[in-house]
Amino acid sequence: MSLSYERWAMSRDLRTSLSCLLMAWVVLVIAAGADAGSGAQAQARWKVVYEHYEGGGGAFDTELGIDILTSERGGRPLSLVRQARGADTFYTQPAVSPDGQYVAYITWEPGRPGRGAMHVVRADGSAQRRLATGVIKDFVWSVDSSSLAFTQACGYDWEGGCRRGRIDTIRRDGTHRRLLVRPHDLGRKADIDLQDWSREGDLLYVVHDRGQEQLYAVSETSGANPTALANNREDGLGAASWSSDGRLVSSTRRCLRDGYCELVLTTRAGQFRRTLVHRGPVTGPSWSASWFAPTWIPGSQQMLVLLRHSGHRHAEQTRVVGVAGESRLFAKAHLWGVAIDQNGARVVNVAPGSPGYPSLLVIRRLDGSTLERVRLPRNFYILYEYDYDLWVG
Repeated sequence: MSLSYERWAMSRDLRTSLSCLLMAWVVLVIAAGADAGSGAQAQARWKVVYEHYEGGGGAFDTELGIDILTSERGGRPLSLVRQARGADTFYTQPAVSPDGQYVAYITWEPGRPGRGAMHVVRADGSAQRRLATGVIKDFVWSVDSSSLAFTQACGYDWEGGCRRGRIDTIRRDGTHRRLLVRPHDLGRKADIDLQDWSREGDLLYVVHDRGQEQLYAVSETSGANPTALANNREDGLGAASWSSDGRLVSSTRRCLRDGYCELVLTTRAGQFRRTLVHRGPVTGPSWSASWFAPTWIPGSQQMLVLLRHSGHRHAEQTRVVGVAGESRLFAKAHLWGVAIDQNGARVVNVAPGSPGYPSLLVIRRLDGSTLERVRLPRNFYILYEYDYDLWVG
């Protein structure tokens, strides 16, 4: 049946209006979804993995294990691994992989010298795997979370150090283990401290040998010809870390004699770049860099550095320090276990508590302002910085 021109034109206008309304509705739905997505991104995803201690009157009459707190679980703890009471095994140094999907940790048995291991487990508690056995001193994750580097001792003298230790790398699935630094490359009684693993595949480590300390960088791909970056015979090297682009190394000097320290920048080739925190006078109060590793802000030439005031026992602050020497206050507190998201937008730290004063997880912007405070469970109790690790996404 044919339509007149007037009826056809009215029908066309109606169809056009309905199409416009439909398109407007679709746009509104997409915009609402985008707003919801941005709102979801505003809530930071975080993980806190830590050593679990509970009950008991002695060192071995205590339940030991590794727990994890996540934002997805509302801060409720999940047990990743647990040891029965009375067992002679310690679980220590948990560390979350950079992608937040895995947790690595070390076990050792005080009653059985030389017995220990390094393990990895998914952040949901599944797929636990033992990667290496022996006296594992420390380890670091690769940036892509696919591998770990670790130091292994030839002996078991924990107080005396690694005793001609070695550095190996291994894939997260337990394959492709590779010796990177051999025992005879180091001193006779050298102790090794692993520091950091750059995006370019270079490992930082400190060698302590007969009162002398040397910071080295070595390529994970070749393992040949380590580069000496810094040394300190008098005051001792502290911690070191790579810049986000892998071109600079920041290292601290503990300066044990007078309490003053320096924050030194060097290039990957070992060339001195700049001293950012200068040594102050012995008699006057001055701020000095802590031995904790500076935390570089991703995608920038700035880092978070803890400073301490020599004239006040508990005066501490964390500052944002740039490679050109610029500095600004971030927080008037010692931020243990700082983690920064990959966009460099959020900083997460934990304020340690006590049985009567619960710990808090604090999420900040880079300007130091607080976004969120999360009260952690009562059984979250830490003694040292290596007792736990943080991740934020």
